[in-house]
Amino acid sequence: MFPRFLSPAEKRKRLRLWRRRCCAPRPPGDLGGRGFPDADIIPWCARLNAIAGVCTLQSCAGHGRVGPRGGRVNMAAHLWLKLDRRMNRWFDRRVFILAHAPTIECIARRYLPGEGEIVEIVFHGNERGQLARSMQTIVAFCRQLRRRARAKRGYLQSPSFSFARHSSQNSPLVGTIRRCS
Repeated sequence: MFPRFLSPAEKRKRLRLWRRRCCAPRPPGDLGGRGFPDADIIPWCARLNAIAGVCTLQSCAGHGRVGPRGGRVNMAAHLWLKLDRRMNRWFDRRVFILAHAPTIECIARRYLPGEGEIVEIVFHGNERGQLARSMQTIVAFCRQLRRRARAKRGYLQSPSFSFARHSSQNSPLVGTIRRCS
């Protein structure tokens, strides 16, 4: 049984399994949701896993599939993250910043036997052509949480952050975190 929060030992163990899965020969066909990470999301998961106190447990880049009646069905992208105690606390305090990002559909907690407390983030991915935009937002948010979690108690808090919203889809500020004065 895994503890509620991520420990350094658990992260090392999970990342060894992740690396093996990413390097394993892939059977032919559509593997989304069948234990193999989507190739497009692997570099993004590596960025998240590089942040202390964050570990990806499950990921999907989003897929378009043919539904049971022949029509196209879009399956949103998602991440399951396990956080250490400090990151978890800051996540709870700041989650609404991420929830208001234009490419984030839903953020939920899962409490699974043998896994502990999991953060699930459902977002626009390849099925909408917005994987990079969504993942830039999520990675920036987690990096900001890490900076806050590292701050010493009583230290002057940094300015607040919010998501930039612009009408232009091509703007580099869309979906990223920026400083508010």
